[in-house]
Amino acid sequence: NRYGIGVVRPYRDNAQLFSMSSFEIRVDGYETNVFDADVHAQLLHYQRNQAVGSSIWFSLRELAEDLDLAPNGRNLQRVRESIERLRDTTIDLRFRQGDAFYQYRGQLVLTFFREEHGSQDRWAVELSKQLIPLLAPGTQARYHVETDRRLKSNLAKYLLRFYATQTQAVFPMKVDTLRKFTGTHMPIRDFRRALKEALDELQEVGVVTAWAIEDDKVRIVRPGEAGSLTHSKEA
Repeated sequence: NRYGIGVVRPYRDNAQLFSMSSFEIRVDGYETNVFDADVHAQLLHYQRNQAVGSSIWFSLRELAEDLDLAPNGRNLQRVRESIERLRDTTIDLRFRQGDAFYQYRGQLVLTFFREEHGSQDRWAVELSKQLIPLLAPGTQARYHVETDRRLKSNLAKYLLRFYATQTQAVFPMKVDTLRKFTGTHMPIRDFRRALKEALDELQEVGVVTAWAIEDDKVRIVRPGEAGSLTHSKEA
């Protein structure tokens, strides 16, 4: 879902998100989207060379440029609002791996401090140490940032992340089920059209080698996987 700057987003009060059966995700706060995920991923990238929980220092201009955004007033405001939204969003994530049960409840950004001197600004952001178990291999999805930046639509970016969570073969999934995963407000007919365009994008950048929608189920083939499909031209 896309929102303009300053637009009041839907507020979620302990809202349960659609997820895999082994996960339960509840959220408090204004709706986040793929852009917020981009900002959060960049903050994690800044954190990589120092201990989680220590302050990450940057300017909004630096953050915008690292997101491949022109550092103009509009984009700086987008980035600032996203950091504030990440701070105000509370995630309650519960999941199982074998016999083990895990729960994380906390903010996507634990705290932030900012100072401004004229046109210059500095931000110090802290991420929770409790995020560490969620960043381990096999838990956090890995995807190529360079590929992500080449994608134009938010839906294609979402699908890149979604398919990165599936290390085994991707089973066919109903279009409406995939729509529920994305959290989109689009009617199913509009989503189906946008989905085809997003799958074309993924094929153009090499994330999938082929895709089709058959019996209203999405089927994809990724590099290195056996199988071949052609684009479905269903209405």
